[in-house]
Amino acid sequence: GIRLPLHRRPRDRGSGERDVGRFDRSEPVFGASGAALWLRRDALDALALDGELFDEDFFMYGEDTDLAWRAHALGWRVWYVPAARALHERGWKRDRRFDVPVALRRHSFKNHYLQCLKNESLGAFLLALPVHVAWELARLASACLRDRQVLPAYRDALRLAPRALRKRRLLRARTRR
Repeated sequence: GIRLPLHRRPRDRGSGERDVGRFDRSEPVFGASGAALWLRRDALDALALDGELFDEDFFMYGEDTDLAWRAHALGWRVWYVPAARALHERGWKRDRRFDVPVALRRHSFKNHYLQCLKNESLGAFLLALPVHVAWELARLASACLRDRQVLPAYRDALRLAPRALRKRRLLRARTRR
């Protein structure tokens, strides 16, 4: 499953860790990776927002986390089931980040902001504000020093922000019902 740390960059539970049996039981999780996601048929329509199950502004990366956030807001729960198996070869590897085409790195970068804009509550954001500030400063410094090619993703996120905020309002209207 996916876990969502305070800085809101999703992480796969157990990824890169030795399995010592702690994932042997079925349990609720924040989200499921789009690489191995099964949905109930009735969830497909219920979770669609403005006709989209996966937000088309994302294109790639983070749409599974966005969907998980929406599922929670609409009262659905996501379960990790250890008997379900999938093999997914990750394109992102720590030591091979720059093997990923710059266009995809930009999408990943911008989508972080889109999913936070669409889903994060003001209260949760303010509670984690020191973490957000530290993380974003580190992220900006890393982009400036190591990967300037992703910097246009800030512009892309700003350009798509009005659409993300409109989708946020649509979701909030549904959660109030």
